[in-house]
Amino acid sequence: HAQHLQKGVEKNTKLIGHAIVNETDFFDLSFIANYSVTGTNLEKYRTVSGDNHTYETIYKLENDHNLNGWHSPRLELKDHFSKELLIDSIYSYKDAFSFIKFNEPISKSIELAKNIMKNQNFIAIHLRSGDVFYGEYRKFLHYTYKGIVLPLAKSLIKKHLSKGNKVIVFGQDKVVLSYLKKEYGIITVGDFIEYKQLSDTQKAMFDITLMSEADHIIAGSSGFAKLASWIGGKPLESPTDYYSSKKQTSIIKKDLLKNGDHYPKLQTSFAYWYAFFYGRHNKSLGDCEYLLTQAYKYDSDNELYPLILAALFFKFERYEQGEEILNNLFSLNDIFDIKNHPACPVICARTMGKLNISEFIPFIKKASAQGKPYATIVMLVTEYTNKMHKSDYLLRLGSCKEPGSWAGRFYQACSGQVKLNSKI
Repeated sequence: HAQHLQKGVEKNTKLIGHAIVNETDFFDLSFIANYSVTGTNLEKYRTVSGDNHTYETIYKLENDHNLNGWHSPRLELKDHFSKELLIDSIYSYKDAFSFIKFNEPISKSIELAKNIMKNQNFIAIHLRSGDVFYGEYRKFLHYTYKGIVLPLAKSLIKKHLSKGNKVIVFGQDKVVLSYLKKEYGIITVGDFIEYKQLSDTQKAMFDITLMSEADHIIAGSSGFAKLASWIGGKPLESPTDYYSSKKQTSIIKKDLLKNGDHYPKLQTSFAYWYAFFYGRHNKSLGDCEYLLTQAYKYDSDNELYPLILAALFFKFERYEQGEEILNNLFSLNDIFDIKNHPACPVICARTMGKLNISEFIPFIKKASAQGKPYATIVMLVTEYTNKMHKSDYLLRLGSCKEPGSWAGRFYQACSGQVKLNSKI
């Protein structure tokens, strides 16, 4: 159901895209016949939400809705259940993976991965860039930890090479993989001759299987690497297992000062953003300003960075600086429709029903209470589906907007006084 995810990267020859295909191009037909829950059968399954489910709640829900089963796309099923439902199983994730019957091409790529480094020890480093560094997800605050930024990848590679460990790097950014291979002489997943002949889906399964064969896996919070860790029973590590937030910030700043202009711009930008976000509570406003300003310099289409910087200025009651940043952000586009202004989807982005920027909302709300028009606009945008709260912020904007400014014209469009582009 997610083949559309592939379309965004097919035009970019520097990136390897998603590898999602129809089930008939992935599983053995007999396995599909026995286990597929696509189509109308999906109505009999429900996504588990919440936690501490008991026998009683599960039984009641299954009977009330005549369910056949449960699924959990974000977490392990056991994360939702109370301890009374957790039992020791004689089966492992590796057993479950072996039980699945894939079609011949997928099975071929799995067997190839199992044998290509047979009896050799190695460390797998999974960079996971793709849509997180290059697509819209780079504007979603909650995706920050999914990948490993380039300066940290370099540091981790050097650390393991100095210990005599063999390193294989996995990732979607061909330019970065080529750079790391040239710089350190390590193996990248694309170096295997047989790998180059595989389809994208075969490559994905090859990657997962080969990572599962590693001594241990280093990755961000990638489900891809997590799956490899589960089926291989191998430890999954992240940069936080090697370096404190302070050390990571130091590594990133030092490397980018020297090499930032030579990397792909969005790699450099995301590295600066990561350096801000990890350990942000222990950073000075000056350090945060520097890191966010640099991130925006290399990715001027990313509305998240100025939005967060403005919120930090509000936090320290430097209202005029925060307002100036938001004024510049909104004024970049003469669009007065909440749904069409590019800053608005970033403001309203949600993960698991919660605003991505919820941590910073209190600071923006405080500025709005001080009569600041652009902070008020942000608050109005967060409430655009809530008629009651929206009207409160609209009234406040009416008293604090500046005639002729973007905020003033936005207010006129909101209140229906004039038609500018499209009425909200």
